[in-house]
Amino acid sequence: MKNLGLHVEHEDAQDFMCAWHYVNHYLGTPEKWLMPKDVDLVDRLWRIEREKE
Repeated sequence: MKNLGLHVEHEDAQDFMCAWHYVNHYLGTPEKWLMPKDVDLVDRLWRIEREKE
């Protein structure tokens, strides 16, 4: 959301990542492809992968 210019509180971002983790789980996404529930970890992974592009 921050990349879109929207301010989101850290707690709300954490809740959002948890929700998407479980949504993807119930949709049948394989475990190895599920995003972590920790928003800080997801942010670090995002930055690492962006540097590889």
